[in-house]
Amino acid sequence: MSELTFEEVGAKVEDLPAFIAYLESTSPDEWLLDTVRNVGNTKNCLFGHLINYIYGKDYTGTISPAWDLFEELWSTDFVIYPINDGKDPNYPQATARERIIRYLSDLWLGIRTPTWRGMQLYGEGIYDIDKYEKELAL
Repeated sequence: MSELTFEEVGAKVEDLPAFIAYLESTSPDEWLLDTVRNVGNTKNCLFGHLINYIYGKDYTGTISPAWDLFEELWSTDFVIYPINDGKDPNYPQATARERIIRYLSDLWLGIRTPTWRGMQLYGEGIYDIDKYEKELAL
C-alpha cells in the first residue's frame, strides 16, 4: 500500500467499528502476547493488527501516526497491553483477540471511556475515571 496522508490514516483510525470488524476476521492464532509483532508479521498484538489494518500487512514505513492517533482517540498502550496480555481482570476472555474485541466494543458502546473523553473529564476535575464509569452504569 502506498503512503497514506495523515487525513486518510485519521479517517481509518476514527472508524472503530470497521477496525473491530477487521479484528473479528483475524484468527486467535494470529495474536501475540508481550510483543507488538513477530518477525514475518504473522502474529501481532492489537497495535500490530492496527498497523496491518491501516497500512496493509506488507507495510514497512513509519507507524507512529496511526499508533499515536489511536492512543489519542481510543486507548493507550498502558490500557491495551494488560488487556491484550490477559492481565486486566475486567477482560477475562480466553484469547487476546476476544479480550481486545470486547474492550473495543465497550469503548464504542460507551461502557468504557475513550482517551479523548478521559482527557476532557480530567480537565473538568474528574480524576477517577473508573469510579465515574461505574457511577454512570448505575
